[in-house]
Amino acid sequence: MRSATAKIAITPPEGLAMSGFAARTELSTGTLDDLWARAASFSDGSKRVVIVALDLIGVDDMLAGRIKDEAVIKIGDGLETHVIVCATHTHAGPAVLPKAMLGAVDGAYRTLLVKKASDACAMAASAEAATGCIEVGMSVSKGVGANRRTPEGPIDRRVYTFAAKPEAASAGPGERCPFPVILNYACHGVALGPQNTRYSSDYIHFTRTAVERAIPGALAIFTQSASGDINTGHSAQASIAGRSQGRTYADAERVGLALGDDAIIAARSAVCSAGGAGPEIRFAKGGVSLRLEPACSKGEYLQMAAMYDELARSQGAKSGLGLARADRTRAEWARLMAYAKQLPDSVEASISAFAIGPALFVTFPGEVLTEYAAELREAAGGRPLFVLTCTDGAVGYVPSAAEASKGGYEVADSYHFYGMPAPYAMDAYDTALGKAKELLASVMV
Repeated sequence: MRSATAKIAITPPEGLAMSGFAARTELSTGTLDDLWARAASFSDGSKRVVIVALDLIGVDDMLAGRIKDEAVIKIGDGLETHVIVCATHTHAGPAVLPKAMLGAVDGAYRTLLVKKASDACAMAASAEAATGCIEVGMSVSKGVGANRRTPEGPIDRRVYTFAAKPEAASAGPGERCPFPVILNYACHGVALGPQNTRYSSDYIHFTRTAVERAIPGALAIFTQSASGDINTGHSAQASIAGRSQGRTYADAERVGLALGDDAIIAARSAVCSAGGAGPEIRFAKGGVSLRLEPACSKGEYLQMAAMYDELARSQGAKSGLGLARADRTRAEWARLMAYAKQLPDSVEASISAFAIGPALFVTFPGEVLTEYAAELREAAGGRPLFVLTCTDGAVGYVPSAAEASKGGYEVADSYHFYGMPAPYAMDAYDTALGKAKELLASVMV
């Protein structure tokens, strides 16, 4: 087994639209902490997996595909290479999803993202060195993350770490060879509220920094687990309304350092396995078609647009600025749907599963609730499982039928902001989960 890591800053210039809150329409005014493309490359002599995590709200399939293609070309060593493109899901980054109602996208920045993210992948692959030890750790978070749909609802408090440490001989005298420490935890990057207009990876910045300070040579790479119903302790409606109390940079630091402590415990209590000839990479991927509920007629969409326009005027008169902005976005969505040449009846999604030594990984191209991770962990039979969401696509929220029956933002409203004509059909989640389980089983030994 060989591994290495690399990072490249992807912080945009100020003045671009930001993404993550309908209540925030102001352009960016600066930077709190740099945004990054952080890549980790692993190879076993015949196959390679490169995981690149970007400090963004999400990555659509077109952006992910361009990064993958460019990375494989730049790596260019003939090895079977699979690139996994993740978003950390910070809500304090630039708008990058052109099909969503999540801010105007700057095309030049997307082009720059492709270059920088693929460069990070190629840098990591070219620096691969013999791995002396693979360490997989797990701890339980003391309190970071809350179920925003139901106060008593489920929370996945598991913090997983995956470290690939180099052989001592890989570094010269006095050198400290950087190595990847992949973190996996479920919590929206929303410690900063809609009042913030400066770029940041949110609490994730402080979590990564804490891990890197505690573990010499580590480059921390944060991956978002199944966090569709998990955030830092407020309702989705509070964000839509623009309420920002208790959501400052100091709050992001507090949350991030707390999670950093949990991740450090996981890393320090990790079990070590040999990184030499034994571990291998197993990889599988597949596509699924996720059905949508039937679209409305043109007339119905136009009626919705008129209704949302009136709601926006009413909310504005009541000083409900955040609510008014959200309703204006919904009205814009309804008009786009009304005049679309053709509306889809399903969404195509790509899911991957892979194993690197003792650890299992499963992806999802969007947002899913805690239930997705819980069911896959059961299928994994107790083996450490990293669930990578907001990965290789941006298909929005896909709740189970049981969760869909409860309604709420994730079910009945989020699809507007993802630019979809209707919510998902009741069987969409089972379709996605079934494919994930199938792929997971194929890489388990």
